[in-house]
Amino acid sequence: MRITNIKQHYRQINFSAGNFSLFSDFDGTYMPFDHKDICTYDGYKNNNEIKRLFNCCYVPFQNFINKFGDNFNFVITTGRNRPEFNYFLSKLKAQGADLPKPDTLITCDGKDIFYRQGGVYPKETLDHKKRDELSRKLNWNPAQIVPRVQELISKTPTKDGKHINIITVPINKSSIDYGNISLQNILDNSANIRNNFASFNEGYDFNPYIVFSDNADVETIKKRLEEFLRHSQINAKVSYCEQDWDVQYGVPYQSLSVKPYATEGFWKDKKINKLIDTHKKVEEIYKNKTNDLIIVAGDARNDEDMLNIFNYVDILGFEIPTRDKYKEFLEDSKNRELLRQLPIISVVVGSKQDLEQIRRNQQLLDKYGISKTVFIDYNNGDILLDGVKQAINIYSKQNEQFKNALPAELLNELKPLNIPLSNRYNKLIEEIKVLFRKLDKIKESLYA
Repeated sequence: MRITNIKQHYRQINFSAGNFSLFSDFDGTYMPFDHKDICTYDGYKNNNEIKRLFNCCYVPFQNFINKFGDNFNFVITTGRNRPEFNYFLSKLKAQGADLPKPDTLITCDGKDIFYRQGGVYPKETLDHKKRDELSRKLNWNPAQIVPRVQELISKTPTKDGKHINIITVPINKSSIDYGNISLQNILDNSANIRNNFASFNEGYDFNPYIVFSDNADVETIKKRLEEFLRHSQINAKVSYCEQDWDVQYGVPYQSLSVKPYATEGFWKDKKINKLIDTHKKVEEIYKNKTNDLIIVAGDARNDEDMLNIFNYVDILGFEIPTRDKYKEFLEDSKNRELLRQLPIISVVVGSKQDLEQIRRNQQLLDKYGISKTVFIDYNNGDILLDGVKQAINIYSKQNEQFKNALPAELLNELKPLNIPLSNRYNKLIEEIKVLFRKLDKIKESLYA
C-alpha cells in the first residue's frame, strides 16, 4: 500500500504559542525497522508483516500532519549522512512505500542541516549559517583543514613504501548495505586503488572518518595528525580502529576518526552532537516567551545528551550539574519550579540499556511530581505518534498559554491520555494476564 498525500516542500514554522517541534532520531525511533529489513531484503515489498506495521506507524502520523501541520515542525536528527538517508528513502520508494518526510534533516549527529525539496534533501539546501557557527566554536575550518589532513596522509608512505591514493566516497560501508554508493563497490570497480587508499566519508568534513587499505601505516599517520592538530591549536580526539568491519563483510579494514571539541562556553569540551540544535531551539522559546514546545525523541546512546533534561538548565541561568549532583539540584524548590517551565519533553523509545540514565533521571523527577520524559515501545504496540501526543498533553498541563493556543481538535485527541496512569497500568496488566492465559492453553494443547 502506498501512503498518499505526503508533503514534499519545506515549511518554516512561525513560532508563537501553541506550536510544537519534534526532533526525532531516525533508526530505531522514527524508523523501527532495521536497515537490512528495508534496504537489503526489500522488506516492505516482500514481508506482509513489515508492510502492516509500516502502515500502522506512518498512516496515523501523516493524518496528524495533515490536520495539525500548521502547528507542527518535524525534524529528523540522525547519525546518518545525507547520502545514507537519501539512499534509505530511495529504497522505500522503489518498493512502492512512502512515509511522512521531515521538513528538516540534521545529519551526522548534529553536524549539517538540509531542507526537504522534492521529497529528498539536495546538497543545495545546506544551511551554511550552521556550518559557520561550527567553524567558530570548534576552531575548525573544513575548507582549510581537510586538505591539509589529506596532504599529511598522502605524504606518509605505506608500509611497503608506496604513495596513498586519497578518495572521497558517499559512504564508507559495504555494498550489501549501500549498493553503488558504498566504498566497497568503488573499490571493487577500481583495481588501481583497491590496495592503496585512504577514503574520506562524504559529509564528515568537521569530524573526518577515514578508512585505509591494509598497507597504510595508520599508527604513524595518527601520531602525525595529532601533532598537526596540537600545532594548529585544535582540541580534538583521534581514534584508531585496527579492525573496522563496516566496509566489507568478513574483511576488516583500518580506520581513523577525528572529533574536534569546543573549548569555551556552553560548548566547552563538547563534540558535535544532537544537543546543539535542540538546546538552541529550547533557549529561543524560553527567552522569547513564545510558549511553544520542543519534543525530542531517541532510542540509543547518541541521543542521550539531547534527551537529558539537565543538559538544558543553563538556559535557566544555572550551571549544568554533573550526574552525581542531579538530586542536590532538585532539592531546591526554586530550581524545580524553573525546571518545570523548560519547554521540552523527551520521548524515550524502546528499552535499550543505552538510555538507563534518562530513565533514572525521570524516576528522580517523579519524586517531585515533574514529568519531562515519555516512554514508548514498538514491541508493546506503541508508535512514535503516541509519544508525541503524550508529550503535548504533559506540556499543556504545565503551560496554560500553550494549551489555550492549541487547536480544539488536537485537545480532543489528547483527552484519552488524561486517564490516570494507575488505571492505564492496571488495564495493561490485565491484558498481559489474558495473553499469558492464552499461551498456557496453547502449551497445554501442544504437550497433551
